[in-house]
Amino acid sequence: MEYEVIGWLENVSLPLLKLNPIKAKIDTGAKSSALHAEDIGYVTVDNKKYVEFIFTHEDGVKSKLKAIFVEERGIRSSTGQVTVRPVIKAQILMGLHKFDTEFTLIDRSLMRFKMIIGRDTLDHKFIVDPSATYLLNS
Repeated sequence: MEYEVIGWLENVSLPLLKLNPIKAKIDTGAKSSALHAEDIGYVTVDNKKYVEFIFTHEDGVKSKLKAIFVEERGIRSSTGQVTVRPVIKAQILMGLHKFDTEFTLIDRSLMRFKMIIGRDTLDHKFIVDPSATYLLNS
């Protein structure tokens, strides 16, 4: 199996949510991936449960988004605190690789990066060079 080398910081896109590009921190210490979300709510349409939320872009523009709800999951933060977060499945585009992955939704407005890419998303696809940034070709 061939792996693509990526840096600790990469531009990635979520094409079906029309989020592109987003600066994402590649975090091998995190099991799951996380996406910034504010005003999280739930809605059911045609017997399918969705999560609605606001994503604030780096330039301050806000987008109202809706994604299929997967489940709620307890996630331990880097400070050791466990929070229950909604989980969505989204298509991600990392360089030339497009695939589905899960994101937990959490307010990251006080954090430097709006997206964290964890080990579950990286699994068997990428190797991280911690000394590099922006190695993906898109």
